[in-house]
Amino acid sequence: MKTIWMLTGCALLATAPTPGAAQARGAGSIDSVMTELYASVTRVPGKPFPWDRLRAVMWPGAIMLPQASQSPGASAPVGVEAFIARVDSFTTPALSAPNDQGFYERQTNLVVDQWGDIAQAFTTYEKGPYEPRRIMSRGINTVQLIRRSGRWYILSITWDEENTAGPLPPKYRGK
Repeated sequence: MKTIWMLTGCALLATAPTPGAAQARGAGSIDSVMTELYASVTRVPGKPFPWDRLRAVMWPGAIMLPQASQSPGASAPVGVEAFIARVDSFTTPALSAPNDQGFYERQTNLVVDQWGDIAQAFTTYEKGPYEPRRIMSRGINTVQLIRRSGRWYILSITWDEENTAGPLPPKYRGK
């Protein structure tokens, strides 16, 4: 009986999806994870977001917590798939619209504290329509990361923006 349980356990482990099974492009560094994160939330007009890029850098069970003003009702953590569904619910109808401007979010500064296989990144961003490119708002993502099997994964992201938190602190403004 023990043998059956051991074999079943081994089979489950062998077939379980690995974190980021889609394989992020170059997730061996925190910089490359941030590049993928911002690429995943940018889309050209008429095209959907490349969500596989987000899934590839997120640890299974990772959470995202938007600022209160971006969440209907009370702000609560959501999983990656719930975040994707929420964003798609209001962007998918726009994809075929002739006035779809797309969306971009771009990192403007990165401050990382790392020790061993854990890291905390404060990544400053600007965002707005992809075309014509203009800044609608700026904010900071705070990202917790963990290194496993030689690559970095995002465990959680929470963010706030200047419209609710006030001006960006000098430390996070960048050049």
